[in-house]
Amino acid sequence: MSLTLVSPARRVGWRLALGPIGPALELCLAAGAIAAVYGLTLVATMPVWAGTSAAPAAPQADPTSAPGWPTLLIVGGVSVLLCVPYRPYVLALRAAATGVLSTRLVLVLTGLLAVVGLLSYPRLGSDLFDYVGYERLWVVYHANPLVVAANSYPADWAYPLVAFRDRPPAYGPVWVLITWPLVWLAGASAAGEILAFKLLSLAAYVGCCALIWWNVEPRRRVRALVFFAWSPLVLVDVLGNVHNDVLPALGVLLAVVLAGRARGSHALAAGVACGLVKASALAILPVIVLEHVHHRRWRSLGLGMALALGLVGLAYLPFWAGTDTLRPLLQQTGRVIWSPGSVLIVASGWVPGGPYESAARAVVMLGWTAGCFLLVRRARFGSLADTATNASLLFLLSLLCLTMAVYAHYLVPVVALAALSGNRRLEQLVTALSIGGLAAYGLDQLNGALGPGWFGSPAYQLAGSLISLGPAALLAAVWVAHRRAALPAAHLRLGRRG
Repeated sequence: MSLTLVSPARRVGWRLALGPIGPALELCLAAGAIAAVYGLTLVATMPVWAGTSAAPAAPQADPTSAPGWPTLLIVGGVSVLLCVPYRPYVLALRAAATGVLSTRLVLVLTGLLAVVGLLSYPRLGSDLFDYVGYERLWVVYHANPLVVAANSYPADWAYPLVAFRDRPPAYGPVWVLITWPLVWLAGASAAGEILAFKLLSLAAYVGCCALIWWNVEPRRRVRALVFFAWSPLVLVDVLGNVHNDVLPALGVLLAVVLAGRARGSHALAAGVACGLVKASALAILPVIVLEHVHHRRWRSLGLGMALALGLVGLAYLPFWAGTDTLRPLLQQTGRVIWSPGSVLIVASGWVPGGPYESAARAVVMLGWTAGCFLLVRRARFGSLADTATNASLLFLLSLLCLTMAVYAHYLVPVVALAALSGNRRLEQLVTALSIGGLAAYGLDQLNGALGPGWFGSPAYQLAGSLISLGPAALLAAVWVAHRRAALPAAHLRLGRRG
């Protein structure tokens, strides 16, 4: 898979039927194809106004039974339909790279795709009603939402809709503060809650688009916007499923932009703020610190650390209940779902939670350490794009190695940073991981066929990990093959010169 621009004569797809077309028409066709696929599969099947908020179904099937062909076809169909728009998405990136497109046209088409995402009901792996159930603990019952679990108030109307009722959420205090007015205003209306969180996701989505647009050089501004705003992963998981990862994406973009603009103290505060929404965003902080050290901005570094610590104290002040406040974060990182570490555990015959899981975690931690060492050695700090590349790589490395539960929506901040960086290989890697992450949603359709023993089973962990990481692994293999093929050719040229 490649996102590089090729000559018009070599392009395939609808050009076979329509002949040579200009970039503007190609962009329109790409937007129409993406809108048609998601409009028919996500909006037409359950538009946001017709969706019903039902409790998670209790599987009745025998957990040892094998799924039939109809179930497998449904699983495969969901995965394929979610990933099909990546082909027109790549064609849109090629058209956007020409630099001859009207800004108005690009913005209109972006708005069209955003509307399609907003009109779909949040049902594919969405955490929306978990957000509502957790927040109502504070809004309605005045309980600490960072410590108390949803099953403490089973009479609440949102309780049956919460998927994880036995543990507090692994989110930070800033997320609780942001969503308080949304849940309070929506009250006991499921439709109101959906509307409120859709509007929040839309606002953060627009903010990300604005930061990318205004901080990328004009010659690649359109392509950078299309890379983020048209990403099928972003359309499905941000505007459709309203996952809160778009807020950390907005925060890390702001932090990187501030760091690249020599506003280091504010960059650290912005990085910590988005980490107080979701802890995974804290992965970019070492890059901001290295930026300070590289440019010897010691005073700015000290001021930034003071601001960051003050922000942490103020945010946790209303909710602090000792070390129990941070326990949900440890529980979240302790889950074994889909990740490189999950493959290592299951493929080796080790039992999750058994005596060898610590060894598997040590192996991936060693990989993370080695990756950080290489990143520090090769890091560049000459431009905003370099800072964005460093932050994206460290975020991605930490996501894959420091946690064993990696879902598609966790990649939203990486997609945003890759768009800002303009690094084509990074874009290819992020796109491959996004394709795998969306394809893995099909596995959730097996819950009803295989029963409660399927979710979290070794087969579920291995299958989900292989689907999620498979496209990226294939891309890496292609890179290695091309590199090896280039070496003999280089030696041959040197020999001829000699």
